[in-house]
Formats: sequence, structure tokens, C-alpha cells
Amino acid sequence: GNASGSISPSVREFRKGDRSLKAFVKGTRILVAEDNLMVAMDVAFQLELLGAEVIGPFARVDEAMTALTSNTPHGAILDVNLLDGHVTPLAEQLLKGNVPVIFCTGVSLPAELSSRYPDAKVFVKPTCLQTSVRRCPEEG
Repeated sequence: GNASGSISPSVREFRKGDRSLKAFVKGTRILVAEDNLMVAMDVAFQLELLGAEVIGPFARVDEAMTALTSNTPHGAILDVNLLDGHVTPLAEQLLKGNVPVIFCTGVSLPAELSSRYPDAKVFVKPTCLQTSVRRCPEEG
């Protein structure tokens, strides 16, 4: 039987998305920090469909920081506000290690982050993942 009817439109759109995207993400480790469980699971699921290894998802900054001590991601998708506060310390740690970071937020990027990282990629939910993963190759 054809099970594709049960796949959400975003996933289907992803699957027929361009192949170079898959090649870019495949085999990479992407850290995901997102406190909304549904969004976190969706982001992780779609990254895994593309062949990425997901570190997380983490709902708290401190959990993600701890994970960084034993994992070096190739990229990160971060919600700006996590359960234990602003994602700034995590973002700084990643950027210090030259890890490309994409911020996802329901609002705009806090002034503190946008002034420090004027080039940061920011996407407003809910379109975050489709857009952000497609933009990743620009980091090339």
C-alpha cells in the first residue's frame, strides 16, 4: 500500500526538495535547542529524514551546553528562548567554535544578539525548519 498519504505536507515537500540539500545535510551532526516539544520533534524528525544526526533536542540551555562538552555539531538550530532562559550563552559557545547557527523564534531576535551577530540567520516560526535547512548550504 501507499503510506505517503499519512505524511504531513511539510515532510512531503521536504522529500521532493532539492537533492543537493540532502547531500549537504546527510552525515552532519545538528544540535537542536527548542523548548516546544512538538516543534522540537518535528525539526529533529525532518533533519533525520535528510540523513543528519540530531544532537538533542534540548529544552534547556544548560542541557545543550553539557552536550557540547562531548559533541561537536556541524551546525545548530536554536530557539531564542528556552526553558531556563535566553539561548545567548549557547549561541556564543557555538559561534566561538565556528559552528553555523540558525535562530528560530516566534518573535524577533533580541537586540543583544542581533547587535553582536548582525549576520546571524533568523527565521520566524512556524516556517523555521523548511527555510533554515534550505539556507544551510550558504554557510558552505
